[in-house]
Amino acid sequence: MSLPLVREMTGLMMIVTVSGAFQVFNEVMVMTSGGPNNSSQVLGTWLYRSGFVRNDFGYAAAVATAVFIITLVLAVVQLRISKKKRVQW
Repeated sequence: MSLPLVREMTGLMMIVTVSGAFQVFNEVMVMTSGGPNNSSQVLGTWLYRSGFVRNDFGYAAAVATAVFIITLVLAVVQLRISKKKRVQW
């Protein structure tokens, strides 16, 4: 079975994919800029609007901190799950 051998790489790719999902900014900003009635607003554009359009840097820093904590918690959970059944050679 090769599945246990790729478990660690799969875990790493899941962490990279989840953290990349939180960093979606360019696509939304270029195509819709948050969309009609904020329908395509993501955390990145929300942070940008709070900090640079409304000049509310404290709120933008709080959003950035929340994004960091969510990403960190998800990464730690994924690392713990993938570390449970490690294959030793």
